[in-house]
Amino acid sequence: MQRALILAGLATAAAPGGYAGLDLSNPFLYMAGTELSPGDEAKEDIEHSRDEFKKAKDVASIATAEVQETMEELTAHGRSDSALRKEARVLSMLKKASEHFDSGSSLLGKAKSADATAVDIEDEHLEEDTKNAVESLQALAKEEKTRSAEAPAASPSSRRHFRH
Repeated sequence: MQRALILAGLATAAAPGGYAGLDLSNPFLYMAGTELSPGDEAKEDIEHSRDEFKKAKDVASIATAEVQETMEELTAHGRSDSALRKEARVLSMLKKASEHFDSGSSLLGKAKSADATAVDIEDEHLEEDTKNAVESLQALAKEEKTRSAEAPAASPSSRRHFRH
């Protein structure tokens, strides 16, 4: 009998409009003190900025290899379909790397304003290294675009595939 009353009480409390108008299906809605302190929030922002900088550097290094591959293809085959696809892919990767860098810089700036002592020299160096990687990629993409404009159109023979 007691179990039945307890289960009925729990069912009533968890039902929409539950006990005394409170929705107890999610008790975390009624907890106080869930906001982070400025120091903890700054540390979290720094962690997120590091992740964004690492993503930007990874994308930039992959795109740099893609630029070199595209330049070789432009030299060997001219403006082939493959070279044009790679060129478009590089521009897309450059955009992604720039977005990750901007996001990381924004988070780092937010962390600095919240707690200046939370940001150390390594974080600033990571930001600078990432900035250099993205700027280097921008320069390479610009050079690739110039070479692409100067490259001759792909010859029909380069479009043929070997048939066995």
